[in-house]
Amino acid sequence: MLAQLLNHSGIASVAGATQDAGVLPDDVVAAAVVDSHDHPSTVGNAGSAGSARSYEQLVEDGDRYQDEGRASQARERYRAALALRPSGSEALAGLGLVDIEDGEISSAVSNFRRSLASNPQYGEALVGLGRAYTSQGSYQQAADAYGRYLQNNPGGQYATMARRQLESLQERLHPAQSEAVSPDVGAPRN
Repeated sequence: MLAQLLNHSGIASVAGATQDAGVLPDDVVAAAVVDSHDHPSTVGNAGSAGSARSYEQLVEDGDRYQDEGRASQARERYRAALALRPSGSEALAGLGLVDIEDGEISSAVSNFRRSLASNPQYGEALVGLGRAYTSQGSYQQAADAYGRYLQNNPGGQYATMARRQLESLQERLHPAQSEAVSPDVGAPRN
């Protein structure tokens, strides 16, 4: 899910209106109900293992829809997952990625931060937050997010990309230091 977003050269804009965060479309609610009929253990306590399975399936569906470029359906599935687990870091990070695709950067930052409040080391949320902050021009905050990712996941799936982003951000934040490190090749020598 995040890998596809990071492969885009810019922030994609997906056409279509978004729905109010508190309202779930009938088909999403119906999908959750059908899932509860298929898995009777999902009925009842929201904290049960069955609910976790239902939450996980909705997040997987959201990820798949997002990978297919179906942002509206992905958003619906992530919201349905959050109805089952309001602080679900995976669903919140998924919403953040959809928000980036829709150009809703402030909302993306909010969702990534909520995801990290639930799971401070969640890699996709850290990388997504770095991407969102970069889009806003908040380069120091972006560098901090990528740095946290690398601190927690030095060999993680996004480590190479995070290092490159961090180096690029450091060059933006400290251009004089970058010039001092790599002097002009054609500069006269004394």
